[in-house]
Order: sequence, then C-alpha cells, then structure tokens
Amino acid sequence: MKAVHFELPLNSELFEDIRIVPGHPYLYYTLYALPLPGLLKGDMVQVSGQCAATNNYPKNVMFAHAVVMRPALAVDNPQLGRPLGVVLPCDYAGENITPGNHHTVRSFSGIKVVQHDGDWWLSLIVYAASSAAKKGWTLKMDKGGSLCALVFRND
Repeated sequence: MKAVHFELPLNSELFEDIRIVPGHPYLYYTLYALPLPGLLKGDMVQVSGQCAATNNYPKNVMFAHAVVMRPALAVDNPQLGRPLGVVLPCDYAGENITPGNHHTVRSFSGIKVVQHDGDWWLSLIVYAASSAAKKGWTLKMDKGGSLCALVFRND
C-alpha cells in the first residue's frame, strides 16, 4: 500500500470573517480548499484538520463545519443552502461559542473511499448563526488552521 500526503500551507483561510445569520437558511463558506489530483476509484482518503473562530458579541453564536469532497472546486461563497458534496469525509457538526468562551477550535477527521477516477477537491465548509444576530454581525475566522489528507492506494 502506498500513501501520498496533501496539505495546505499555514494561513490558507479563504475568508477572514463569515456572516452570522439569524437562522435558516445558513450561508456556507468554503474556508479551505485542497486539491487532490489523480485519484483512482478505491483510493482511501483520510482527512484531518482544524479551524478556529472568535465570537466578539455578548450573545451565543453557533459555529459549524463539514468537509465535502467533490470532483470539482466549488468556492461559490457565500452559498445559500447546503453544499452539494459527493461524499462527506467529516459530517456536519457544530457548537455554540458563548460570550464567556469567546473562542473555539473545531478539530475534525474522517475517511472515505473514492467513487470514481479523477481530480478531486476537499472543501472545509463553515457557517454561523445566532437568534440574536443583527445586520452586519460576522464571526472572525482565526488564522493558522489546517486541512490535510492522506491518500492510500493499493498497488
């Protein structure tokens, strides 16, 4: 078995802030996009990484993420409605960032098998909401997170 490592350099965040919405529909942002060229059907992709956010408001803010694996890059931001990914190596998960916490780090990992040959992209999707959100509220995306993948192939 052969393994190939893919990783984004530090500070590869595509957004400094994301809009906090009052609820559904959410606005989804691609925070990181990692190319995975030349994958073959049956390759196993192990994904890991983390991102961090800061809530500068006196109210709770829900912050959530997912990792979507697609056969084409989609940095169509912000995107209304759930992004259409072919597979989800890391499912949707989130938490409230309370005023007392002020800051959170989201870590994730997962593994999926490639369904067809081709060039693929991993996208870390993030979104934020608060029932107290006012127009112009944004959640700060902290620098220094990561998105990486190990691709395992039987030769």
